[in-house]
Amino acid sequence: EPNRPRNDTKTDTQLILMMLVQVGLSSLLTLTRMIYYAYYILGPSLTGYNKMIGSFLMSFTTLLYYTNYAKSFYIYTLSSRLFRSVFLQRLKEYSQKIFNLNPLIMKNVATSQTR
Repeated sequence: EPNRPRNDTKTDTQLILMMLVQVGLSSLLTLTRMIYYAYYILGPSLTGYNKMIGSFLMSFTTLLYYTNYAKSFYIYTLSSRLFRSVFLQRLKEYSQKIFNLNPLIMKNVATSQTR
């Protein structure tokens, strides 16, 4: 199997890329929230229009912070051909299992209605 080491290297490269993208994006999303929150706590008290802008920024950075917990699937889907192929393969397998069960279910429903 001369292609085996090459495939392993390719897989390792994709996994490293996925990890680096995730770490970078996690850092960005978390740091954005931390920086604004530090400014909010340590900075001058806001009034009027500035308070409204501050409230918007607080909400926006909080949204970014919570997006950090939902990003993995999207990062993996966008950055890794390996993940996409395995994901699509699993979808295909499960859909085949579901559709192969349907004739059995329909047969059981039909026989139970005739009793």
